[in-house]
Amino acid sequence: MFRKIFFGIVLVITMIGLNSFRRALVHSGSVTRRVFVAERKEKPDYNAPDGSEITYLIKGQAGDFGDLCNCKLPIGKTSIAVKHQTVQELWNFTAGTGEFWLKDGESETISEVKKGTSILMYPGVSFQFRNTSEDTILESTITTMPSWPGPNEAVIVEGKWNPTVNSQHVQEVVKGDTESMDS
Repeated sequence: MFRKIFFGIVLVITMIGLNSFRRALVHSGSVTRRVFVAERKEKPDYNAPDGSEITYLIKGQAGDFGDLCNCKLPIGKTSIAVKHQTVQELWNFTAGTGEFWLKDGESETISEVKKGTSILMYPGVSFQFRNTSEDTILESTITTMPSWPGPNEAVIVEGKWNPTVNSQHVQEVVKGDTESMDS
């Protein structure tokens, strides 16, 4: 009997993962859960490697499900083309209009985006986007899974359009990635 229970527990831990199991441990008769509540900030947290402005709504920790952030691209601007190495992202556009280029291997597509458009991107898919609005910031809510590991996650690639974002941070990222490609 004990052996069946033991192997049952091992099977459950294996199936749901050790981190999930640790989070679901029962303490004092109730399940311990972490709850995150956040309010929107006025200023962005940083410029993404693609040049867009990122404001974290919820920033996960290593091992968490992921992050939730707000992404903005100014009127008339085009991002730098990048691809992610390990994370996938779910984008939901909330304002503005634009175009979104995706390239997965030899398959390439350009989609119009506007409020209500959603895009799911897997690791290794190249992408670039631009704001075609005349009077509105292109804005989206992005879920990154797992949590964003840092600036080396994004690799700059050749895109569909010439980037027009202008940021010292982006110039440093481009320079850093170019130097790492040369070594």
